[in-house]
Amino acid sequence: MIENNMRISVRNLIEFIYRQGDIDDRIGGIASAQEGTRLHKVIQKELKEQCDESEEKTYINEMYLSRELCYKEINIILEGRADGVIITSSQEDNNTRVKIIEIKTTMKDLLTLEENENFLHWAQGKLYGHIYCEEENLSEIDIDLIYCHRESLHTKTFSKTFLREELKEFFNEVMGRYTRWIHLQSSWIELRNNSIEKLDFPFENYRKGQRELAINIYRTIKEKKDIYIEAPTGTGKTISTIFPAIKSFTINNSVKLIYLTAKNITKGVAENTLDILRGSGMRLRTLTITAKDKVCFLEERICNSDACEYAKGHFDRVNDAILAMIENNEVFNQQIIEEYSRQFKVCPFELSLDLISWCDFIIGDYNYFFDPKAMIKRMAFDDTPYIFLIDEAHNLVDRGREMYSAEIKE
Repeated sequence: MIENNMRISVRNLIEFIYRQGDIDDRIGGIASAQEGTRLHKVIQKELKEQCDESEEKTYINEMYLSRELCYKEINIILEGRADGVIITSSQEDNNTRVKIIEIKTTMKDLLTLEENENFLHWAQGKLYGHIYCEEENLSEIDIDLIYCHRESLHTKTFSKTFLREELKEFFNEVMGRYTRWIHLQSSWIELRNNSIEKLDFPFENYRKGQRELAINIYRTIKEKKDIYIEAPTGTGKTISTIFPAIKSFTINNSVKLIYLTAKNITKGVAENTLDILRGSGMRLRTLTITAKDKVCFLEERICNSDACEYAKGHFDRVNDAILAMIENNEVFNQQIIEEYSRQFKVCPFELSLDLISWCDFIIGDYNYFFDPKAMIKRMAFDDTPYIFLIDEAHNLVDRGREMYSAEIKE
């Protein structure tokens, strides 16, 4: 039976709906995220130690919270992990209070940091608070925003109390803004799956070994296992791999297929294979990620608003660009992405990364998943169920050495 689910994290939803402003590569990145994770753990440890000293307080670390909604037969799962939850039970008046903890790291001077410095931070905490109130039937809940300075490790805490009803109103506002996107995606999934159910192998006959290969790949995906394939040249490995992988969408709606390759020429082979399947009636949103330096409109790539007009205000316009693209296209290659990037004046590389959320089949280089310096952060830190098709996997040995080797110069 098909898994008719659409999953989105609390953080991704808030950042998608309310994002604004410029791209600035002077802040953030994988290293910054890893440092943020480390500091989160330091603060979480301190909170737990403080609560352990009190008989009235219980600390829950990384508490998973989720809420399911049904929209036109699509089961929407809103989920995430609150950095911490503190439950205080008073023995004197038999009263229990719950506090949601959200931890954020910053390089700003904590003395100048204001309570409403970042709307997104409170918004994330409010959604967690809403989910908790609904699950536990609470009339109100406390939310703490704890800011930790990355260098000094000093912290500053802001606290607010929210009524259940005002959190529900906020939740309805968020989902109201997201409804158009849900409608587009649910309609697309229905159209896509109907085409895939009718899709037949695009050639009259299978070559020797092709049918067995396709069956084994489909079974491996269905059983959520791994498979390593070695087949002679001329077997037709690309179509025998891509065809059953695409057919697996009829098992699970929420997966994405990631086709990783070491060479540009094999990216082209995958794109041509998808075109053949489209000729047989397949409807599929496909994205080819092109290297940042190749799609950048500047002679020298400098990713901040001081140097690049496409970085300035990028987040103010990018959702409009995405909406126009997914309403009018199914193939997102370098040419299409550059065309819309110029039209909406947004960064072409960042636009391509945003399209991952709305595409079914993504083609990219090995390094976007395996290289810690080039890894796509939104793929590394989300919970989307990805199916990876790794072309010419024997090349991963040498590429892996390059990715995880360092050179020291005087």
